[in-house]
Amino acid sequence: MAGQFSELERKSIEPIALALKDSNIRALQRFISDAPWDNDRIMPKYGSLVSDDLGSPDGALVFDESCFVKKG
Repeated sequence: MAGQFSELERKSIEPIALALKDSNIRALQRFISDAPWDNDRIMPKYGSLVSDDLGSPDGALVFDESCFVKKG
C-alpha cells in the first residue's frame, strides 16, 4: 500500500519496487499475483483508511476516470 499512496508518477509494480527500500521487483510481482488475499479482513481496513482521508458525514465519493490522461 505504501507504493500506491506514494508520490510516484507511475504506480505499477516496477516503479514501486524500485522506490521502496530493500524491495525486489520479482518478489513484489510474485506477492501480488500469488499471495492469498482475505477480503473479509482487508476491506474494512481499506475502507477505514479511505474514510480517514476522504470521509465526511455529509459527503459522497464519485469515481469517474474518463478525465485521466492515459499513458502508454
